[in-house]
Amino acid sequence: MSEQQDFAVIDLSDSLAAQAILDAAVSSGFFFVSNHGFKQDEVESIFNISNEFFTQDVTHKKPYAIQPDNLGWSSIGREALDGDLAAGDAKEFAFQS
Repeated sequence: MSEQQDFAVIDLSDSLAAQAILDAAVSSGFFFVSNHGFKQDEVESIFNISNEFFTQDVTHKKPYAIQPDNLGWSSIGREALDGDLAAGDAKEFAFQS
């Protein structure tokens, strides 16, 4: 049985938010943010756009492959952030600016 973990909730209006983000990223790798300034409909729209992209076939996503500037799409297994893993990470992501 897995252990429940509480994630940090970081208030972005707090002057110590940057340090809190770093601490959470190092300790658990996860955190929630509050007072980020986004309206709920904006958050839902971004999640919908993300879902539309990530549910596409790989052939649709390949033209957006990550570039030397680290912007773009990376497929599942392409990166291995944990050097102990023989196979790459079980995640895919897209960075845009």
